[in-house]
Amino acid sequence: MHEIFRSMGLATQVGVIVVTSILACLFLGLWVDSKLHSSPLATLILIVVGTLVAITGSYRLVSPVVEQVAVKQKAEMPTRAILRSLAFGARLGLMAVGPVLIGLFLGLWLDGRLQTRPWVTLSLTALGIAVGLVGIYRLSSSFTKQPTKEGKKGD
Repeated sequence: MHEIFRSMGLATQVGVIVVTSILACLFLGLWVDSKLHSSPLATLILIVVGTLVAITGSYRLVSPVVEQVAVKQKAEMPTRAILRSLAFGARLGLMAVGPVLIGLFLGLWLDGRLQTRPWVTLSLTALGIAVGLVGIYRLSSSFTKQPTKEGKKGD
């Protein structure tokens, strides 16, 4: 039971880091583009910056968990495990970013077509956040529940 709450807490923290960094950079990019009339250059650059910040923040959050799992398994942190933790952090970041951005851009496109601005965008972005958080939860719970040599399947 403790592992479930730990996974949910990790998923929530990663989700908050990812969503806030990307959305903050997105809105900053939209604001800069409106002031400089450089649409969509600043927005795209700042979305990339927000994504990098999200991945870095996710990695810094997840790496202690990776070290704890390695200690639990009584293993040292070889290069392979470090690379694996980097890949895991990147997967977490992409899992949170992908659905949010898809929901955002699909919502903007549909709002432009249907003249319903901002309702479809808000709804699809919220759905993207929910899908991202569920995906992060599944990834983090599968990572923290990796069976040890003595462990059973299904624990």
